[in-house]
Amino acid sequence: MKIQEIETFYEEKLRMMKPVDYWVKQQVEHAKERKTARAHTIWVGLTGVAVVLALYFSMFGLEFKSGDQWRLLPLGLVAVFFYWPVRLLVRKYLSHLHMEQDAGERIVLTQEFLAMSRGDDNEEGIVFSSEERLLILNSLFRHTQTGIVRDDGSPPNILDLITRQPR
Repeated sequence: MKIQEIETFYEEKLRMMKPVDYWVKQQVEHAKERKTARAHTIWVGLTGVAVVLALYFSMFGLEFKSGDQWRLLPLGLVAVFFYWPVRLLVRKYLSHLHMEQDAGERIVLTQEFLAMSRGDDNEEGIVFSSEERLLILNSLFRHTQTGIVRDDGSPPNILDLITRQPR
């Protein structure tokens, strides 16, 4: 390699290592948030199951009589009270899992780009054309989605259904 090519590669490597450092930090942060969301999901879910079971046994004991169906309504309300936070926590977990994987992919892409540019010990590196370089850099610096799940709204209420315009 010529001195000019080595200098160019070194400058390229320095420019590309800053994004790698950023994505490593992002990957670590998303892994931490993912683990926290998983722990909260498990805690809220198990607490909900325990509360519903405790309420059931305090209301019915070990036997359920045929006239007691109406008494299941409070159990259903309590179950819904715990279901909604678990649902949101699972979405948060999946979102951080997705962003952690995305950061990991970007790290690998950047490192492979640098390795291909440099080449192995026995061969010279690949010289990318400007179109190839633009394609690689666009895939590295693309917009990150905030997660897998996009639908996070509550179900429509009666007012929404009444005021909705027919298509």
